[in-house]
Amino acid sequence: MDWSLESRGAAVEKAYLRGELKGGTSKENAVGLPEGYTKVAKVVAEKQAALAGYRLADELQKWVR
Repeated sequence: MDWSLESRGAAVEKAYLRGELKGGTSKENAVGLPEGYTKVAKVVAEKQAALAGYRLADELQKWVR
């Protein structure tokens, strides 16, 4: 549950920009991403992927002990 809430917080803060990121229903009316968005999103995604790997390794270690 804690991991899920942590990931949700990162998504709300960084991916959805606290509700400020506007979407669209088609490519034609979609709003462009803010300057630097993809760079920040990449950093957050890489961090979350690394955390997932470490957490999975910790869980697997419980099974082999």
